[in-house]
Amino acid sequence: WVSTWSKRYLTVYGKITIIKSLLMAQFTYLIVPLLSPSKSDLAAITKLIFNFVWGGKVDRLKREIIVRDKLSGGLDMFFPKDFITSLKIRLAKKCLDPNFNHSWKDILTNQLQYPKYPLICLENNLCNGRFTFTANLLECYKQWKLDAAKASGSSINHCIWGNASITDIGSKLWHQKLIDTGCIYVSDFLDDDLQIKKYMAFCNDTLSSRYYLITQTEYLNIIMALKRYNTPSVPHKSLANIDHKLCLESLFLSGSPSAGSGKAIRSKLVGKVNLEELSTLRAWSSDCGVDCSEVNLGTIFKNLYRITNNFTLIQFQYKLIMRISTSKYMRFKMGIEKDNPYCIQCINDNSIETLKHIFLDCSVTEQLKGELFDMINNLHSSDFPSGRQETDNFIYIMCTHPKKVVNYLLLAFKWYISRQFQTKKKPTWGGFCNTLRYLLSTEPTAVRQEFNNVFPLSPSLELVCTRQW
Repeated sequence: WVSTWSKRYLTVYGKITIIKSLLMAQFTYLIVPLLSPSKSDLAAITKLIFNFVWGGKVDRLKREIIVRDKLSGGLDMFFPKDFITSLKIRLAKKCLDPNFNHSWKDILTNQLQYPKYPLICLENNLCNGRFTFTANLLECYKQWKLDAAKASGSSINHCIWGNASITDIGSKLWHQKLIDTGCIYVSDFLDDDLQIKKYMAFCNDTLSSRYYLITQTEYLNIIMALKRYNTPSVPHKSLANIDHKLCLESLFLSGSPSAGSGKAIRSKLVGKVNLEELSTLRAWSSDCGVDCSEVNLGTIFKNLYRITNNFTLIQFQYKLIMRISTSKYMRFKMGIEKDNPYCIQCINDNSIETLKHIFLDCSVTEQLKGELFDMINNLHSSDFPSGRQETDNFIYIMCTHPKKVVNYLLLAFKWYISRQFQTKKKPTWGGFCNTLRYLLSTEPTAVRQEFNNVFPLSPSLELVCTRQW
């Protein structure tokens, strides 16, 4: 299967789509009724998949980055282990759904220690030990909670009843009346400031003043158990760090349309994302001469998928942002270029052809870029260029201008420049116009009309320019 698709010319986005829609779909009905694969099998599957993504070469990006969602700088990829885990956990949704009836659900439920309370059993890994499949399912969910808490740096919202970690001096907690009212999670006993509620506050807020459901002595035992469990120095055991959504009730029973979806389950394993931590964005900011704190990094990846429908352009821009686009210097280091790493356009200057040089420093690119900026300013009457070279260069590289058509023009220009450097041809204004004409022909009619309304084209389809090139 992989060898067949490897022979086709696909973008990275295309390969990931193939993996998600065709390859991993083959595991859906195989994995669910079987035990989870061993670590060695998962490692082999993971290696096979990522080799396919990068064409059998070394990974160009860290795997932890490309499994992020697209707006966080990733490619919406996922690890096979996480995919299999999400399939297993979704079985729990069926067990908790009162409207779902099936013989396998009855079998699985009866293998729990407390068949009448499947939610408590699933949360606390309470299963009769001799049933291997059910134990494997509960173990998958337990590991998912630990991994999700580690990824987000938060604490699990444990079910306190029958929990081996939250005990009353060695004895597991159990209170039938509170269970019947739906008070089963740690968060049910915390206030808005994540402090343990006093007896009166708990009865008034949570039990609607039904004091008869629990005595002060019984509630004191619960408080003492929670205080013994609370370990502020350990993030995943701190009540002040608890994630209310890290439980089955929030995952499956929240009523949200996406509740319990495989993507929602896997997204918990990615954790919090800070775009300023991406070394490539910091590097581009430094090259352009701007501070990361001065620019809105969140618009970089949002704009990427709004500018165009052409995935060739999208992939080019993504590779440029992540600094994995090709350059002569990169090809020289890899042994592809045999002569030297110097820029072919700068004949009288031994400038190394890096990405920064191609798009920011090369005199040939600068001359064309200046013409492009003049045209945008005169025809669009916008605040771009702003007059501050550092900011203008960052907008130019990242395509973060508020206007979609301006970003499209900047992206098309960079793609043309990149092609000319790769083919060792001199960039010209006429060549750029021809390239722009080709790119616009691949876009929907609405996109072409929107572009022409802002940047009119002459009959020869060359951009109206302030000066002849």
